[in-house]
Amino acid sequence: MFTKFHTTSSRKGRRFGFANAVSLLALFLALSGGAYAALQLPANSVGTSQIKNGAVTLKKISHSAQHALRGDTGPRGPKGDPGTSVFASSVPSGKTIAGAWGGRYIAPQLAFNNTYLISTSFPVKAPVGLSDANVNAAPNAAAGDPDPSCTGSADNPTAPRGKVCVYISRANNASVTGFRLTNPGVSGTSPGDAYGFVVRILDTGTVGNTATTNAEGTWAYTAP
Repeated sequence: MFTKFHTTSSRKGRRFGFANAVSLLALFLALSGGAYAALQLPANSVGTSQIKNGAVTLKKISHSAQHALRGDTGPRGPKGDPGTSVFASSVPSGKTIAGAWGGRYIAPQLAFNNTYLISTSFPVKAPVGLSDANVNAAPNAAAGDPDPSCTGSADNPTAPRGKVCVYISRANNASVTGFRLTNPGVSGTSPGDAYGFVVRILDTGTVGNTATTNAEGTWAYTAP
């Protein structure tokens, strides 16, 4: 006894077979090929009117084209004036320079005998040497030689032309006086007096093994 078997294909399977796939692939290639052909431009068909302004930059052209755009080297310009350095000369006339000074010392000796000299150098020498009369402290309770022409302050030091003004921001058991740099307190000047000045700190009477005298502040000098 034989049993008859048969298969039934799905309708969905018959709708898309191998032949359909080949047909779609051929159609896709034909369409894409036509589109590619349509996008091709004829030779020498792009001119200045087709190029957008700024589209062609230096990086987009060849090195030979870049070289061709360069002009010839121009003639050498005139020689400049020799350079100058303030450190090779002196403080210019009317120019003000400023700085700081200060010190803390013991005062073990007799009252009014503990004196300390603080030598202060200019960053650039003065055009002329200073005398004792050119170096004074600004008016202050601790000033030993107050000069009313020193009208600045410790925070904003100034000086009239040809003078050093010493400004006192803090002083304890101290009297502050200004002097020339070389042989302070002695008449006359020497070439070294153009390089700075001296601030003298003297105790005001408190002495002993644990006593101290100290002062600090700023200064200004204006060249004549």
